[in-house]
Amino acid sequence: MESGKMTNDTGFRRYSHLAVRTVTLLTMADFVLVMSNAPYYSQTITTLFRMLTSYWYVVSSVALPIYVGFEVWWMRKAKVENRPLWIDATLVFTWFVLFWVVLIYGLLHRPFL
Repeated sequence: MESGKMTNDTGFRRYSHLAVRTVTLLTMADFVLVMSNAPYYSQTITTLFRMLTSYWYVVSSVALPIYVGFEVWWMRKAKVENRPLWIDATLVFTWFVLFWVVLIYGLLHRPFL
């Protein structure tokens, strides 16, 4: 029974890493596309979708680091998990910095009427 639990736990860890990486990379790709390609953003995305993605950017920039912190706490005992945890942490940290730097820069350099 213990070996079955270990295998199942290892599979769950793999899915956790896959989920974090997929969500982070898709979110970053969408954000970069929206920031760099204004015609795509204005022509193909509805107002509701713009609002939802804006909320998603803020939520994911905070929720993903919290989840990776939980993931590190949860997987800290498995020594083989160090490399995947570093990959997850690097991707999530990159997303966090990218989003907040662009947001703060935009707020500070936007001309207000």
